[in-house]
Amino acid sequence: METLEQLINGDKSVLVNFHTSWCPPCKLMAPIVDQLNREQQQYAHVVKIDIDEHKTLSQQYGIKSVPTFILFKNGEIRWRRSGVVDKATLVQQLSRTVE
Repeated sequence: METLEQLINGDKSVLVNFHTSWCPPCKLMAPIVDQLNREQQQYAHVVKIDIDEHKTLSQQYGIKSVPTFILFKNGEIRWRRSGVVDKATLVQQLSRTVE
């Protein structure tokens, strides 16, 4: 299994969803993130990271609120947003890095 660092430094785009199990907006986003994972797996990795379980990663990326989405391409942050994000916006951001 690849580490997050290996994924984000790879060729595919990586959308990371930082979340917690107790956060209502995170629960709202979960089915959308799961759907994106299924739909985009050929072009991108979609990863969910629970900040309670991975405190070091949340500190490393400066996660102050959840959900927070960070889109990586070739090891660089290409887009970042906290809060509820509609699926169309997530797809649009992913498509910008896949082209």
